Amino acid sequence: MSYEQFIEEVSTYSRIQAIQSQLNWDQSVMMPPNGAKARAETLAWLSGRAHETITSKKIGELISNLEENLGDLNEDQKTNVLEIRRTYDKATKLPVEFIERLTKTRSKAMGIWAKARENNDFNMYAPILTELVELAREKVSYLGNEKTPYDTLLDDYEVGLTVDYLDPLFAQLKSGLIEVLNKILMAEKQDIANLDMTFPVSKQESFCLKVSEQMGFDFDSGRMDISAHPFSISISTGDTRITTRYDEDDPFSCLYAVMH
Repeated sequence: MSYEQFIEEVSTYSRIQAIQSQLNWDQSVMMPPNGAKARAETLAWLSGRAHETITSKKIGELISNLEENLGDLNEDQKTNVLEIRRTYDKATKLPVEFIERLTKTRSKAMGIWAKARENNDFNMYAPILTELVELAREKVSYLGNEKTPYDTLLDDYEVGLTVDYLDPLFAQLKSGLIEVLNKILMAEKQDIANLDMTFPVSKQESFCLKVSEQMGFDFDSGRMDISAHPFSISISTGDTRITTRYDEDDPFSCLYAVMH
């Protein structure tokens, strides 16, 4: 079995993920609210197919075969094999039914969160947030954990990151931030009436586009849109999307989102 066969099999998984990413972006940026139920079902189905692809017996055999011959691969190829091994090992511990249920709940939660935010009503979001927390715990029960459940969840976003590493880091940040906050609270109050003005969305958008370009964002390989919560997402090679949001009373909100 060759590396080319491996890439061909993994490409199917990657293409399904690209479709999911496109639909997730659309849900946050373009989709009408009444499409939420069908979109959640579609994303759940796609996540199931992606899961079945990456956990297939053939993928497992290809990974094992290539691991026995890592010396024949260049560094990029080795990295690909080892990364897919990590994905495969984690995925094979998770039932496809759970993956579909998790994806569907996350998708539903997005629409509910947007409405709750608009209405400033946490109680509207609380029930499905509880569901998401329970699903996170269920996920840990499948994957296992050596020290703390949160280590298992952190690994999805930053491989190898642990609570033992983060706790001292956050403690140091907390100490410094409290010191800064106290200085602000004790400082002489300033007259900021001259800052009470309106900043048109059109001008904010133009400014954010220029800032993005200056920071190196390639608009031939990406775009910027508006969403309730700013995010970035990679659809596929040569297609990266970023979003922001605008507040006519606070021009820094969109700027910080774009720079982040």
